[in-house]
Amino acid sequence: MLCAAGRRHHWAGAERLSLKTFRHGYALYDIGSGRYRVDEDGYLIVNEGEPYQITVDSAAPVESFCIFFDPGLAEDVRRTMVSPDDRLLDDPNVRATRCDSSSAFIRTTISSRPCSNAFARRQFTAARIADGSTSVRASSPRRC
Repeated sequence: MLCAAGRRHHWAGAERLSLKTFRHGYALYDIGSGRYRVDEDGYLIVNEGEPYQITVDSAAPVESFCIFFDPGLAEDVRRTMVSPDDRLLDDPNVRATRCDSSSAFIRTTISSRPCSNAFARRQFTAARIADGSTSVRASSPRRC
């Protein structure tokens, strides 16, 4: 997990399967032949090993929240969903091979209703509590 804030950032490379969202601004991702703007009203899934560039250029600090998944997680989840139960019971730890599974996610930004991105907002808050930059306060759950 990565939670950081900054006004300017540029990076290029490939990483693990990840889910990305931003608050108080946006980031631009160049992936393949597409360009994606990611802000607090949505998120972006970047596939494992997929080369990309990220750029943040803002007058005010932009907060990032990114979850990086273990290598092979998507293949393993797919394997458990498509394999017969008896095969999983006989050998539950066998990993899918690259040639018998295609686990890439569709490259797109996923927009959400303002209230439905509550998970990311809770994670931003948890990260700030962990580093001492905010205090805990009780609140009632809000339905969307």
